[in-house]
Amino acid sequence: MLNLNDALVLYSLIGEYIPEDSENLEMIEFLSKIIEILPPSIYFDIIELISGKNKSELYKMSGIDLAILFTEKLIENQIVSLSNFCRQIEWHYQTIRKT
Repeated sequence: MLNLNDALVLYSLIGEYIPEDSENLEMIEFLSKIIEILPPSIYFDIIELISGKNKSELYKMSGIDLAILFTEKLIENQIVSLSNFCRQIEWHYQTIRKT
């Protein structure tokens, strides 16, 4: 699980792509909506952050393995709860971006 700083970086990367009605969605629908609109560069930045793997390792993985890793790590890091927390404290996803 990510520490608080990395969790806030994660939200900074993914926050604008999280559906507004996320509390009402099943997890599979929630993740599918994010994957549909997430730009590939941010998708890889997120996977790199949440998995601890570097981009060269990720580029060697199949698309399905990347999708599985992405979804497993978002679930492990409780992305819905993180999103709710950041919205409650009015943390704006533009606040920090990992470059």
